[in-house]
Amino acid sequence: MTNKPDYIQDYPINTTLLDTNQALSLTGLLNLLQDVGAEHADILNAGNDFCIQNNVFWVFTQQRLRIERIPVYKEVLTIKTWLRNIGGISSVRDYALFVGDEQIASGCSQFLLLDGKTHRPQRLSRFADLLPEHSIEPNDFDTRKIVLPETMNAVQEHTVTTGDLDHNQHVNNTKYTQWVLDSLPLEQQQKQVCEYETNFIAQTFLGDKVLCYSDFATDSPADTNTDSLSDTIHFKVNNADTDKTLFTSRIVYR
Repeated sequence: MTNKPDYIQDYPINTTLLDTNQALSLTGLLNLLQDVGAEHADILNAGNDFCIQNNVFWVFTQQRLRIERIPVYKEVLTIKTWLRNIGGISSVRDYALFVGDEQIASGCSQFLLLDGKTHRPQRLSRFADLLPEHSIEPNDFDTRKIVLPETMNAVQEHTVTTGDLDHNQHVNNTKYTQWVLDSLPLEQQQKQVCEYETNFIAQTFLGDKVLCYSDFATDSPADTNTDSLSDTIHFKVNNADTDKTLFTSRIVYR
């Protein structure tokens, strides 16, 4: 196995990645982070082929981003990623995002490797040699457990469809974020995200009904003045039948 310390990939911001501000959408960004991590895992011989051969799969458990600005149409986003650590049953991956020489964001994600049949976490000692001999300075923040407010309102129901599934036939991690974003008015979504974090708690499957909750509020339901829109919004997604929490998120806007 190679121990190349990092992986760098350029992504031109084309029309398929844009939001209504003509900038990279949050879910578009999350998809690119997922892609660059998968590409690096393939190089490390721990990617999709390895998972198929060993009947295992990687899952996000936590993710956190700090964003100074969002790249816009026709800019080229350069993403650098590297493994911060591998220990026990979890692995942490860091990201640094650039447009030219300007660093515009940073992030980290935590992962588990699950058995394809039992869905139980696997110990990662076999991957110890994936860590580089010369480590890269980690980002100065970590993923963390999100603390939700006591009061949150059900804002949207969704039934999991085939369009929500990834190549592992599990709900893609970006879909949860899309579900909660869809519950927000356009005026809120047009503000810039400056911090984003999520906890993935339990899996969701085809046909499941989920309820999205948030603490989003404006001064009045009819008020669309952007000064009144929330700066920090918490979300959770629960299974509608069992009320089990599947996903939590915190998004900070400016």
